[in-house]
Amino acid sequence: MSSSRNYSDAEYRVVETARRMMGANLSDFLLSGLGEPSHPSSRSFKAERTEGGEEVTYLLKIVSDSDLGLPAGKDPLVMAAVLSLISERNDYGDDLALNTGSMTEALAWPASQTSRLTVEQAVERYCSAAYYMAMGAGHEPVSPGGEYPHYSRLLAGYDIEREESAGLPTVESSSITVKFIPGFLRGISTERKFFLGVDFERLKKIR
Repeated sequence: MSSSRNYSDAEYRVVETARRMMGANLSDFLLSGLGEPSHPSSRSFKAERTEGGEEVTYLLKIVSDSDLGLPAGKDPLVMAAVLSLISERNDYGDDLALNTGSMTEALAWPASQTSRLTVEQAVERYCSAAYYMAMGAGHEPVSPGGEYPHYSRLLAGYDIEREESAGLPTVESSSITVKFIPGFLRGISTERKFFLGVDFERLKKIR
């Protein structure tokens, strides 16, 4: 995640809230692409962990199965806003019903159709992203999928409901139910930050 970009105070606050929830390492992984201009189809990272006195290397990868590509630009801000609202509500259930207006308000974005579409497209990109991890120097092919022993989504799905106001040509707000994979929010609700079967707080040199 880039730290050289300029963000508003509101955007900075929601990102910092998300980082407190997930820890620095997992945040750098799941909020990667922040501020980047393009939406690639894949990203790769490496990390290390000391196990039994030896350094074990992990290869992490994010792949999109959508033509929209992976989250980038403002998309990670939307996910940070979702997590910030979860923290505010202290609700760690897997399904979270939100109004796009509450997310744009948290980010201090204007209440507009453009903001709504940005939120909806960000959620769609996160839902289409798949996360993989391989362990060991060789990263030998392991099922399922042929290459990586650990595979997960972040979002299991989402539902969008739009209501058009009488006399208005566009929709400026919508309701979104964001469905996290079972156990993800509980997995990051303690000092340990589990994802892909690994405590990301024990990893280092994610890059």
